[in-house]
Amino acid sequence: MRLAVLYLIILNSLINIGCISMSSKPMVETNLKQEDSSLFLLSQKLREADTILLASHTGIILDRKNSRIIEPEIMIGNKINQKIIYEKKIITGYDIDTLINILLIPKPAIDSLQAKCGFDPHHAIFMIKNGKISFIDLCFHCCGIAASNDLKDPGPFGEQKWMQLIRFFRKLQLNYELPDKIFPIQ
Repeated sequence: MRLAVLYLIILNSLINIGCISMSSKPMVETNLKQEDSSLFLLSQKLREADTILLASHTGIILDRKNSRIIEPEIMIGNKINQKIIYEKKIITGYDIDTLINILLIPKPAIDSLQAKCGFDPHHAIFMIKNGKISFIDLCFHCCGIAASNDLKDPGPFGEQKWMQLIRFFRKLQLNYELPDKIFPIQ
């Protein structure tokens, strides 16, 4: 009984300081500046999607036999390349709101994050609406982003947004090639 009361006290505190929302509306308002229109478009795609699929997937493959590097395609035609998917999770309700809130975290005025390695994404957010698929592909190692042609470039993300995304993917058990933290270069 004491544990339940403690849980309710903590939950109430988190709601009061704005960490948790009990409504179905996002906690972050979408009155974004003009330069953040790409984030508004992304949040709109997320809200309007029939299905939102988060996935971890294969990155760059070194073909030693033929001495070449293979960069697997995340999409083949208008379909997700299932051959490279390791883990996947369809999200709904509160998880969608949480993802939107993370993606709407404002970019810092000065962002020190730079590529520490080559772009080698292992995580993706797929937005499916009437059979059409939009996506953003995330590299947590170099803090790089790629997006489908119908989305404006949503990057770069700041350190806070990257850390929140890592926590979010980990909470959903999409752990393949997921670092514990990002390593910004000063």
